[in-house]
Amino acid sequence: MEPTEDAVSIQDLPDEMLEKIFSKLSLEYRKSASLVCHRWNPLAIRPADVLLVVDCHRDTVETYRQYLLTSSRSYKHLLIAAFNNSEMESLAQLLVTRYRHALLSLKLDRLNDWRSIWNLGSHLHCLNIAKCFGDHCDLQSDQALHPLPNLRHLKITAEFLHLPGVDLPSLTPNLTSLSVEFQKRPVDYDIPANVLQFFSPRLTQLFLKVDWSHDNLDFIRPIWQHRFPLLTRFKCDVLRSSTGGYANSYELEHFLKSCTSLRAISLDGLTQEARFFRNLSLACVNLRELSFRAAILGQEHFLHLCQMPQLRRLYVCQAKLTFRTVNFQYPASGVRDLVLERADIWNVERFNRFIAMAFPALVSLRMNYFKSSAAGSLRLANLQRLEELHLEEHGGLDLHLLEDFATLPKLRSVKLGSPEFDVLSFQPRPRLDHIRALGLRTQFNDEYLLRLAELFPRLASLQLCGRPLHTEGGREAVRKLLPGCDLRLPAEGEIVPLRYFTPFSMMNFGLNSDLLAEFASLRRLHSISARSLKFNTDKLKVKPDLSHIKRLNVWTQLDDNRLKLLTGLFPAQRKDSERRKSCFRQAARFICLPMGSYFRDVT
Repeated sequence: MEPTEDAVSIQDLPDEMLEKIFSKLSLEYRKSASLVCHRWNPLAIRPADVLLVVDCHRDTVETYRQYLLTSSRSYKHLLIAAFNNSEMESLAQLLVTRYRHALLSLKLDRLNDWRSIWNLGSHLHCLNIAKCFGDHCDLQSDQALHPLPNLRHLKITAEFLHLPGVDLPSLTPNLTSLSVEFQKRPVDYDIPANVLQFFSPRLTQLFLKVDWSHDNLDFIRPIWQHRFPLLTRFKCDVLRSSTGGYANSYELEHFLKSCTSLRAISLDGLTQEARFFRNLSLACVNLRELSFRAAILGQEHFLHLCQMPQLRRLYVCQAKLTFRTVNFQYPASGVRDLVLERADIWNVERFNRFIAMAFPALVSLRMNYFKSSAAGSLRLANLQRLEELHLEEHGGLDLHLLEDFATLPKLRSVKLGSPEFDVLSFQPRPRLDHIRALGLRTQFNDEYLLRLAELFPRLASLQLCGRPLHTEGGREAVRKLLPGCDLRLPAEGEIVPLRYFTPFSMMNFGLNSDLLAEFASLRRLHSISARSLKFNTDKLKVKPDLSHIKRLNVWTQLDDNRLKLLTGLFPAQRKDSERRKSCFRQAARFICLPMGSYFRDVT
């Protein structure tokens, strides 16, 4: 008889193999695996991937104390926000002290005793205290600061550099990334000369932000006089002044030209001159990423950008795109990723030719919340390498885009947001079997779902949001037509959270009597989420029955009258008196991951 070997279970596998297995799972499965046992908890969700968010708007100080102080997890990344009393400050110091030997990154908001927190984090790699210096903060304390030799990334205000006892070169000698915010003060603080002299030959990243509109930006001029030979990333955000741009753009050009290692630049509110873009293309020949915000852009601007041979990613925000003519003899053949955020297109037909001629090698195209000021429809042509497409329009997208999809052989992922995209009325029906992922924000029913399954027969992922009018039978019919597809649809009667809509829809959304009556009729509705609600008590003459709604997220300011109104309308939301003011911005005691998901801790 052959000897029998002992059976090997998953518990017998070494930690390295388990961690490798968990890394192949989806986030939802990893969250479930992290709850199985203490051994699996740090293997399924690595501590290095977890950001602990402590926010008094989400829960009470006492709840955080009971939950976190009984947890055995050692957090490496901590964000403490929304300080409103001494209890929260005490909790912040307690948490930083508890995790001081493991903390790698720390962000603090509105902390009075920030000096004591600074002295606890000798192992920190990243520190963000830019929001600590408000009117509440004790700025004249004589308490000494201990050096942070391991700190690599620091975000502060310019005022911090002028505080008593603050000598940044001696406190952070190994700093490689510096972010400075110039906040609105009676006196404009600049960056001291000794700081610039010490860090200019060392920094690889420099980020500058001016938080208010200012015609005189002389307080940032000393920066342009220094050379940063190792600088690879530079960002400068300035609210646009009344003159419409930065007067000393020549100095900025000279500064960028001296930074020979630059790979990424982000400019906001500094200049929109075509001459600047010409000089930028000549000075920064190794640039790979460019991001800027400008008022008006035309062919003369993009002609210079096309001359950058190494440029791979271009991000343009809040620009009016005007093209009198479209003629690109030398296209930007290296650009792979193009993002147009809130663009206003003056001539859609010329814009279509511009995209086709200027960026023939695009792999990813994202146009978020764009609008057109003239007649015409967005079309796509000559983008043979396009793999990812994301379009969000205020109006309606042209159904003939489906015909364009058929001419894009490498297109794999499509996300469309439009109040009108009626695929039921479109003829003929192209077979788009090369597209594997589809996301839509629109109104849909059973017939609409079946038509999508007919148009996209090989989908591996289908996600729809909007007002659902489908039935469970329609959902099951789609599952049979798309076997193996990750189908994500709102439940019957569910109102999709407003984060799926444009910011303009969020701001204009009002909680009126008609909408409340509609909520009352949806008895299976249990959760509502909105960012900006307008309450009008005069129109609520009849109180609807909303007792079935268990959770309401309202991301807005709540005065006593609104709070009283909400607690009366949504009785399931009533909390004890200590938590009343935050019960409508609540979240469970969750841990926030950088990718935006949540999971529970094992205690």
